[in-house]
Amino acid sequence: MLSGLVTAIRTLTLLPVPGKEAKEISSSLFWFPIVGCWLGMMLYGLSFLLDKIFPDFWPEGVAIFIVIGSIIFTRGIHLDGLVDWGDTLGCMGGRKKLLEVMKDSRIGAFGGMMLIGVIMLKWVALTRLLTLNNTGRWLVVAYVVSRTTPVELAACFPYARSEGGIGAPFVNNANIFHRWGAWIVSLILVFIFAGWVGVVTLVGGWVFTHAWGSWNYRRLGGVTGDLLGASVELTETTILFWGAWLGKSLASYIGSGKI
Repeated sequence: MLSGLVTAIRTLTLLPVPGKEAKEISSSLFWFPIVGCWLGMMLYGLSFLLDKIFPDFWPEGVAIFIVIGSIIFTRGIHLDGLVDWGDTLGCMGGRKKLLEVMKDSRIGAFGGMMLIGVIMLKWVALTRLLTLNNTGRWLVVAYVVSRTTPVELAACFPYARSEGGIGAPFVNNANIFHRWGAWIVSLILVFIFAGWVGVVTLVGGWVFTHAWGSWNYRRLGGVTGDLLGASVELTETTILFWGAWLGKSLASYIGSGKI
């Protein structure tokens, strides 16, 4: 059982952990929201530390360090998937051509614009959240929900490439137990950290993920490792921006104190 956690940590982060990998890699899917919670709390700790280091309150500076910290902790693996998927938006070919574009390691114009846009949106949202004393709680919510979205995609859609790929072991062996186990864990975590606004956000994340996955299923015939990573970035960014948009209302919903 714990081997699944080891695999989940090694898959989603660069953190070295002792232990054996899971024999069936899909067993790590259950642990994805827990690893997301861990990442969110680590980044909150980083924001708290930076807030103490800087002599004056500087939300813009702390926000960019959080963005960079997230990239480092995750090895940028999800951003890589986002860029590859983003390049397909500028391709007018059929399914085979779209899959070829995603497999190309070179960054195209659409992928580059997607990368810059997501990083800017995160920075703006985090800058706003840092002024509300809710950064810790909302970071955790964003990371829990976004790390659950790959489980939904893996369990509900087939793998798009007949020849297989890096994401194939996750997708081909994912099942209903991984899916609902991950969502139940996510539900508990977001309620603990953000109450009912966290639950509403989780439901919104599920709706968005399934709709986005269905659209890509029609375009590509299934999902790939790149799509799993892209879903993480899109959901995380949307939730951070949603919290920033709520502004002071967010403080009243989940409390103004820091964790």
